[in-house]
Amino acid sequence: MISKKIKLFLISSIVILVIFLVFTKYSKPIHAVLIEYSNMKEVAPDLYVEPGLQSSEQEELLRTVESAESKIAEVFGGRSSSPKIIAVQSQKALQKYAENSTGQTYYYPWKNYIVIGPKGLNESVISHELTHAELRERLHNKHKVPAWFDEGLAAMVDGRFINN
Repeated sequence: MISKKIKLFLISSIVILVIFLVFTKYSKPIHAVLIEYSNMKEVAPDLYVEPGLQSSEQEELLRTVESAESKIAEVFGGRSSSPKIIAVQSQKALQKYAENSTGQTYYYPWKNYIVIGPKGLNESVISHELTHAELRERLHNKHKVPAWFDEGLAAMVDGRFINN
């Protein structure tokens, strides 16, 4: 028969191991969800940048995001989504928040989180990622959007098929 102390130790060890594995596997999306509690700077509502980003770069990013948001409004007839956008430039921040150096979106029932990497700080990439967030917000069915449709629509909005 196993004593209570051994049972408690085994259960505690398993819980700690599970937490470690979950955090290791999902650390980047977890960091995105916890963006409000990070050292990232909120330069506009739901727009976060690395500390030390020059004011001229912040202004350029704000203009680019506004332009991308306008593209979304044109396609959808307005905007319903309000994702948190995290713009990173350094390798350190990229490793903390994203797998992709261009851009990616994390989907959660309460909010979408977009990470824009150093290769994606442009209107096309931002509008692409905003399309993912907008589509999922409007469908209220965040996990059953076929990837071909989601990516195809985002590619059309980002301007890849401008001649078609």
